Amino acid sequence: MRTNKHIAVTEARRRLESVFREVEHAKTTFIVEKRGKPVVAIVPLAQVDLRTLAQRLAAVIGFGGPEGDEFYEFEFYEFMKEVVKERRRRMPREVPEIPEE
Repeated sequence: MRTNKHIAVTEARRRLESVFREVEHAKTTFIVEKRGKPVVAIVPLAQVDLRTLAQRLAAVIGFGGPEGDEFYEFEFYEFMKEVVKERRRRMPREVPEIPEE
């Protein structure tokens, strides 16, 4: 069972090694707070989605295809290269002059 623990920044700094051990072995998630407000979470790596932003975007817009299908990933990246190339062709944009008062 995974548990969440709240810890202050100063305590997390002081106990960092033991916090890491607990995250690794007990699969505990620590919510680190500064002045009572959550600022960061320390979570087990297994809970983190390591896919890149581009891969997640590809899945959302329909280029993702079946999980692990290299064709769809290639198609998305080729599409994105064309988008970037087209944007670069239009750059730099002229900045309009602002009349002085």
